[in-house]
Amino acid sequence: METIKMEIITGRTGSFRIGNCLIITYTLPSGNLILLDSGAKSYDPLPAYLDERGIRVTGVIHTHLHEDHIANDRLLQQRYGADLYASVSEIRSSEDPERVLRELGLAGWMGENYQEMTAPLVFTSFPDRENTLT
Repeated sequence: METIKMEIITGRTGSFRIGNCLIITYTLPSGNLILLDSGAKSYDPLPAYLDERGIRVTGVIHTHLHEDHIANDRLLQQRYGADLYASVSEIRSSEDPERVLRELGLAGWMGENYQEMTAPLVFTSFPDRENTLT
């Protein structure tokens, strides 16, 4: 079984790997984490790793909502009540995955269960082209 190892990059910023995906983290003063994306595959050992260390993921900021960046969103939202953030345009795109596939030429690349993965998720939007998310 693959193990997770958290590494400090600088200050409160760190990272860990899930499979071949590097997840960037920001540690809040409480010790809880904010993640940049949630991984390319659902990773069952993730809750155990976090729980053993007393860590909660309180938020995930998404670069975009493709399947390979949101795989652990459902787990993090259900288990920790993590807030999921994405731009307005990304949230709209996730509501119509057929349009995304068609417009971006991703047919056959994104998994068939994309809509199933995103439909139960609740995203909080931040304005497109905004520089700061508080």
